[in-house]
Amino acid sequence: MFGIGKTTYAQILGEYLGSKVIFESVNDNPILSLFYQDPYRYGFLLQIYFLAARLRNIKEAKKHPLNILDRSMKTHLFVKLFMNEVK
Repeated sequence: MFGIGKTTYAQILGEYLGSKVIFESVNDNPILSLFYQDPYRYGFLLQIYFLAARLRNIKEAKKHPLNILDRSMKTHLFVKLFMNEVK
């Protein structure tokens, strides 16, 4: 689900609504480089990290009814796709 325009769409929607867009940060993710080195070993840890980050983002987004999240709780889909690639 990479590169399909989620971030661009969220930005456009945020501008249209005049609301804050909350993005999922990958620049400060300490697990991501480990995941790329060994996806099978660090896949679960990365998902837990993303889950915790998303929970923080959801709490931030709930402060205003028009806030927009760039990502949602899509962990189940990611796990299914990832597990199909690892086999």
